[in-house]
Amino acid sequence: MTQTEYNLTVIALKEKLDECLTLIDQLKSHNTKMQKYERVASMRNIEKTLQEKRDQLIASEKRTN
Repeated sequence: MTQTEYNLTVIALKEKLDECLTLIDQLKSHNTKMQKYERVASMRNIEKTLQEKRDQLIASEKRTN
């Protein structure tokens, strides 16, 4: 391998590494967003469950009175 071929190979590898690092950053950002959406969905499910339990308790109170 000549020095020129070596240099071109190093440059090509650096470009591929830069692409990989960019993709990793994008994936991290995407994962962070997805975790946020999952937490929001979980909180909404908890809120819905609590409202249902509250409604059941209110209905139960009305039946006993």
